[in-house]
Amino acid sequence: MPKILKNIILSILVLSACFTTASASVVDSLLIVLSNTGMDEKKADVCNEIAAQYYSSEPQKSFEYTKKAIKLAEKSGYTAGLAESYNLQASYHYLSGNFNEALTLYSKSLQFFSDLSDSASMAMCYNNIGGLKLKLGDITGALTNFITAAKIYEALSDAEGSAILYNNIGVICRKQELPDEALKYYDKALLYFSRLSDNPNKASVLHNMGSIFHDKGDFPGALEYLQQALDIRILLDDKIGLAKTMQGIGTVYLSTNEYPKAIENFKKALDIRTELKDISGQSHCLNQIAVLYARQNLWNEARTFFSRSLDLSMKSGLLENQKFTYSWLADIDSIQGDYYAALKNYELYKEINDSIINTQKINELTKIRKNFEDEKKEKQQQIEILSYENRLNQARLKNHVYIFLLILTCMAIAVLAIILAYKKYKRKSGQIIIELKQENLKQQINPHFICNSLNSIQSAIYRGNKTESSACLTKLARLMRMILENSQSKSIPIQDELDTLKLYLDLMCSRFKNKIEYSIVVDENLDTLTYKIPSLLLQPFVENSIVHGFRNKRGKGKIKIELVLEENSISCHIEDNGIGRNKPDEEKIKPLQKHRSLGSRISEDRLKLLNSLYGKNINVHFEDLKDSYNKPAGTRVNFQLPLLN
Repeated sequence: MPKILKNIILSILVLSACFTTASASVVDSLLIVLSNTGMDEKKADVCNEIAAQYYSSEPQKSFEYTKKAIKLAEKSGYTAGLAESYNLQASYHYLSGNFNEALTLYSKSLQFFSDLSDSASMAMCYNNIGGLKLKLGDITGALTNFITAAKIYEALSDAEGSAILYNNIGVICRKQELPDEALKYYDKALLYFSRLSDNPNKASVLHNMGSIFHDKGDFPGALEYLQQALDIRILLDDKIGLAKTMQGIGTVYLSTNEYPKAIENFKKALDIRTELKDISGQSHCLNQIAVLYARQNLWNEARTFFSRSLDLSMKSGLLENQKFTYSWLADIDSIQGDYYAALKNYELYKEINDSIINTQKINELTKIRKNFEDEKKEKQQQIEILSYENRLNQARLKNHVYIFLLILTCMAIAVLAIILAYKKYKRKSGQIIIELKQENLKQQINPHFICNSLNSIQSAIYRGNKTESSACLTKLARLMRMILENSQSKSIPIQDELDTLKLYLDLMCSRFKNKIEYSIVVDENLDTLTYKIPSLLLQPFVENSIVHGFRNKRGKGKIKIELVLEENSISCHIEDNGIGRNKPDEEKIKPLQKHRSLGSRISEDRLKLLNSLYGKNINVHFEDLKDSYNKPAGTRVNFQLPLLN
């Protein structure tokens, strides 16, 4: 869709017409293209372009060219051309005050754009429909359409559409008497339009902000924003916008009782409305000027302008304007003592008011009758359609039964296969768990560890240290019992695992005579009695640090075990200051190459199995620690466990 056409139609939505005047040279060029084009589709596009150029300066010409475009598009079945033509025609009817007709045409345009899957144009139509519903007082309908448009604009990352939407929401906030909220959205829209250098819409937002300040009683602020809007519209030669902004300025001066300035601006607006042959706009301006004269007790001048407004209103059938005029004329006649004329004007006012009410009632009844007939016709069509579909469905049902039975049989076979496969997997997983637990148990109760522990106890006995030997023997017995008890469960309380680990480390410290020290740090938020972890899991990693990390180490070996509670897991860290895994010394690295800790391998295999059982991503990560000279300074094992109750 051409850029200028998009801007024209989107601007309707914010209830502030701001269209540019057609350049004579552009129109002449388009007319030449139109005369030299043979294809109906191309002609339809050119007619729409000309209509867009004429829209602001000569609306009637714009409407005539859209009619030509529609004929050409219908003749060639050109959906895109019809969609654009209906959009332009809807905008023309909006300007003319035929809001219901405009709504119908926008809905047609939306249907065509939907058929074309043109998301940007669909959003534009939703915006336009929302603006019209707002004009007709349907706040809920307006919001619904604006929200639909907003979703499309967000998906398209359309800054211009988003700016239009903010402006529209500002209009709704003003309608609901929320001026501060309205200003907030207007500020956002103004920022977008300024970045886009979209002066027509920028002027529209400035005008709306001026109106908000007028509503709040901040008349200097209102004049400031309206003057900015006026300056932009003068540069754009936007006659419709100029007339509207001049009327806005006139209204501000009316509120501050600066009647001469108010009259001056309304008269300028009247001249523009007259040039555009805008009957409704002329009548409104004439009434405003007459009111200004009446407030200054200039009755003759007021009567003159009211009479001019009345002539236009009667010619064009503007009953609301006639009612307003007769009401004021009755008041003026009463003030001047002409009670007969006042009574006559009041009777005319009453007659027109009753006519408006009756017309509204007739329209409502007509609408109700039409809706009833449409619903009746629609129900009849639905009955016929349902009858046809019922016969068709009965014919298809027999075939569908066989297909359904076939699908059901296949699904039953598939479900059975899945159940059998799952049971097989569970059995295999259970066997693996048993095997790993047995291997883990063998590793923890290995003869070498027991022999060394008994030797340490025997040595203490020979030395005559009964207290030490008795304590070690008690710890060894408790450790064996706890290992056997814990091996019977898949998971145990964290405290039981830590108690087992402390007994093991105490025995190792006794064996190596103060060459090893350890610390266990537990997160204070971690309930070690309630939460569980897989049994016999931490000790093999600690053993690996002592057996391999402290081998050939000079100085005291240190081990730190840390458990940290996270959102749905426990983060485990086992850190030692041993020789590390990558010690450059050939003699010290050689044993690591020949022997890998069986306990660590078993624990890693158990963690992999836990991944599949609990659907978690439990990975063991070995971190090589370095000192300030970038030399090996130990190993840190990191892994996370699922939080079990």
